[in-house]
Amino acid sequence: MKSIEYHQTEYAKYVSGELTAENDQSWIEYTYDVNKGCYWAEHHDDYEEYRKWMIEEWFPQRFKEDQKQIDRFSKVNFKR
Repeated sequence: MKSIEYHQTEYAKYVSGELTAENDQSWIEYTYDVNKGCYWAEHHDDYEEYRKWMIEEWFPQRFKEDQKQIDRFSKVNFKR
């Protein structure tokens, strides 16, 4: 459940513009450490393009995975 909260919080930061090229740690790591083999490190140097990808592709995929986790517990009765 912590990952779900984390994804929602970070998504909100991207959408609001709170994260920038200067303070977005994932951008800094991915663009400057080519040895990680990150797609962005090898092909892009535009933060706005990265931000758009995170909002439109990366986070929606994480939300789908989070929903699968939630669905696993949908039949559990937590009432005692």
